[in-house]
Amino acid sequence: MDIYVFFLLLAVIIFVTCGVTIYFEAKVTAGSRVTEGQFKELTEKLDIALTRIETLERLATDENEHLKRRFDEISKQPNYA
Repeated sequence: MDIYVFFLLLAVIIFVTCGVTIYFEAKVTAGSRVTEGQFKELTEKLDIALTRIETLERLATDENEHLKRRFDEISKQPNYA
């Protein structure tokens, strides 16, 4: 009789584990669905952000821009004569 109880408990544990796993996978995937419009909007925002980042990288690494900023800093300092 003990072997039957063991197999019954094993079957229940497997069934419950599979059920809980399927339930949580369904909850996670249901919450992460994105509509076509939302995807397009997010893609456009990402493209704009990447363009801005590229511009900022170019300005930060451009030697002429660095010189312009340095001259602006110097010109804003008070003259001590």
